[in-house]
Amino acid sequence: MVLFCRTASPVIMKDLLRLFLFSLLFMEGASLECETCTSQTTSCSGKRQMCLPSQDTCITWMTESTKGNVLAVSTTKACSTQDKCEVLKHGVAGWSGKSKTIVKNVQCSKASVSYGSFFLALSGFLLLKLLL
Repeated sequence: MVLFCRTASPVIMKDLLRLFLFSLLFMEGASLECETCTSQTTSCSGKRQMCLPSQDTCITWMTESTKGNVLAVSTTKACSTQDKCEVLKHGVAGWSGKSKTIVKNVQCSKASVSYGSFFLALSGFLLLKLLL
């Protein structure tokens, strides 16, 4: 790289630097971050996790399972897609022999977005404008 820098003109170097910094803007600038947990109660708390780029929603849902006269409740929080979250909102139920499970209290949110990469790219772009 040193050999290339010595032979490249300042105009080419400026253009390469601009291209590099501009490409940073297309990095995943806003990543969704959701709390993830599962518990056998009506609420849970856990660590925050970066979602996959295809996941655009934080989801929380509770299930009630009954087997005979015994009721079991569980709560889950995770990354999801808006489409999957909307499907669960319509109420999903499953039966297996004498047990029944119902999905209840589904909440979809897009909160807790992390902008770390975007601000890094923006500060690099502004620095470039100051230097060039």
